[in-house]
Amino acid sequence: MSLDSLIQQLINAPDEATRQTLVEPITAYGADAVQPLIGILGMFPDDDDYFEEGSDSELHSIAEDMLIAIGTPAVEALIPLLKSASWGERFGAILCLRDIGDPRAIQPMILSLIDGDVTATVDIGIAMEQFGDVALPYLMDALKHEQPTIRAGAVFAIRIFKHDDVKASLIELALHDPVYQVRENAVMSLNEFDDKDIIALLEQFAADPDNPLSELAQDLLDDRE
Repeated sequence: MSLDSLIQQLINAPDEATRQTLVEPITAYGADAVQPLIGILGMFPDDDDYFEEGSDSELHSIAEDMLIAIGTPAVEALIPLLKSASWGERFGAILCLRDIGDPRAIQPMILSLIDGDVTATVDIGIAMEQFGDVALPYLMDALKHEQPTIRAGAVFAIRIFKHDDVKASLIELALHDPVYQVRENAVMSLNEFDDKDIIALLEQFAADPDNPLSELAQDLLDDRE
């Protein structure tokens, strides 16, 4: 059976059980199936469509699972979707690239934080955690990026790495970055470090009523008690 026919059957299938029977023959097409599966992600242009419960949501989930199963041959086609205005394409790409685990996706994922989307920031933070130490040099570079939204996103994502150089960079940003969102994210990420230096910094911020981060710092200190 042709790939086009299989894809149409997948789209028109009445239930998940029927769709599952099509997974193996579609995935067997490998790289040739990538663009048709991406086309399915594009059928979900906004978050309401993407998260709506029912057979349609199962459709994009199955498409994502197949792209992950195809793996490395899908990476180059998925990376440009990180900048897509379509929710299904962008967030499907984040999920797939995270689970495929190809390090070529790390820098494009970080740079896609430029629009400051909160959901993307959280999802890419989860992806960076899954990539592990290989992502750290890219995140450290992004802390110095000229675009504040990229710095802010990198500050959020880097919180999982409890290294001294990470802590030093976050302290510098919390104290001196000109953009409030970056400083706020830096304080939130520093709060993940359980040491006296960070407690002292939070106390310093909390004690200064002229510091816009004073209230946040006090809330974080209260949560530690």
